[in-house]
Amino acid sequence: MGMYDTIICEYPLPMPNDPKGYSGSKDFQTKDLDSALDWYEIDKNGQLFIQRSEGEWIEGDKNATGFVAKMGYFKTTKKWKEELIRTITINFYDYQHSQDTDYDYSIEYKAVFIDGKISSVELVDFEARDNAERKKKDLEFDKKLKDWYEFTKTRKYKYILRPYASFVKFMFRNIRNFLTFSQSKLYFVEKFFLIK
Repeated sequence: MGMYDTIICEYPLPMPNDPKGYSGSKDFQTKDLDSALDWYEIDKNGQLFIQRSEGEWIEGDKNATGFVAKMGYFKTTKKWKEELIRTITINFYDYQHSQDTDYDYSIEYKAVFIDGKISSVELVDFEARDNAERKKKDLEFDKKLKDWYEFTKTRKYKYILRPYASFVKFMFRNIRNFLTFSQSKLYFVEKFFLIK
């Protein structure tokens, strides 16, 4: 699939003729810029910006208990927006799951920028899909998760199934390790038996 960039759009965008409950988006994705997971912004005047930041790497604590604390992290010390003076056409899109309406929405726009300022923007594609089936599957999945969570509290799970599963995983992990070790040694056994 590849990476994408995020565009936050404050500029007024054209709406579909029949939005079917769609109220608009401000957060979009695009692959028409650098595709480096950067954040861009189109302000209310149509100016294109990129969000920049600088910072420092904070070394991890080797005595810490958590993985992230041991590994370290990047601390942002400064953030700013930088105007992009580019002439470019950008397609950007969004997909929304809606719990409040009977539809899920996908929308795509095409904006032409001249020297970093919107020259034109048009609605390329809008689709409102019936979401009754998705909502039904979401409810079923939520029920399964809740049932599983409740099951993990039972004695059967705590004292029989979880220890059994741990034992099986332990045994097969050791068998895999032994087979890997044996496979690495077979070459030397083969050399031993070869007639020279």
